[in-house]
Amino acid sequence: MQPNGSSDENFAFVAELDNIRLFTNLLKAVNVKERANFFISMNGLKVTVQDSKTMQLSAFVEHGFFQEYTLRPGFGDEEGSDDLAFNVSLSIVMNCLELFGDSSTSHLKICYQGYGNPLVLYMDDQGVTMDCLVKTQDVEDCIDFNFANSSVLTKVIVNSEMFKEVVSTLNPSCSEVTLKINHDSLKFLTASEYGDTEVELKNTSRMVDTFICNAPVSATYNLSLLKQGLKPLSFSIKASIRIDSREFLSIQHLVSIDGEGQGFTEFYCIPNTDVEDD
Repeated sequence: MQPNGSSDENFAFVAELDNIRLFTNLLKAVNVKERANFFISMNGLKVTVQDSKTMQLSAFVEHGFFQEYTLRPGFGDEEGSDDLAFNVSLSIVMNCLELFGDSSTSHLKICYQGYGNPLVLYMDDQGVTMDCLVKTQDVEDCIDFNFANSSVLTKVIVNSEMFKEVVSTLNPSCSEVTLKINHDSLKFLTASEYGDTEVELKNTSRMVDTFICNAPVSATYNLSLLKQGLKPLSFSIKASIRIDSREFLSIQHLVSIDGEGQGFTEFYCIPNTDVEDD
């Protein structure tokens, strides 16, 4: 399949994928803002959106997730690197993908020629084909939440399918939710004019794979933002919840296809106290 008659050799990046549905779900999980940064490296494809300085969402797809993944040397944005980065309208990309995304017979080809060129999406479903060219621009600045170098106080890994039922009971009328984690349990607490609710997950629950608490934590977050971080529970395998010494919250989701690589989503959010101090 050659988009617009172009040879693959003309592109800095070419990737092909048969499971469009799962790829679409990954991008849908971060589709909360109009525009997104795309980062392409030999490790895979990462799509990042950011809401001011309070929240950041990323979807990462390993190169092994694709049937073909080619990043040509010498085409990178910077000298000495083959990595590529650009910013696009995520809503336009999603509109294109969703035209074929629910079909199990769809095939997707992603092409990018390099700086200043459009992102090309070529889709085929049993002989029905479509080309989408999406304009690109320079990447937008992203905050480094620096979780790798922070002091993580708590880490809880859960089974997504079972955990989804737990968080579905959170009161949707509340604007905030407090996470309390100690050595025995993880609690979600909400308060409204209609009363307080508490959802507790014991460290002995069968849905818990890992429960680490180096120090008790109690922090409050925007509930609408937290829900964005929990959206991938509907299609992920496992979810990891971490809070560091700054009370920054991280939620990671693992998505996997047997023998075909893995995908991840990452959610970062600061506590509401930091928003007020700004």
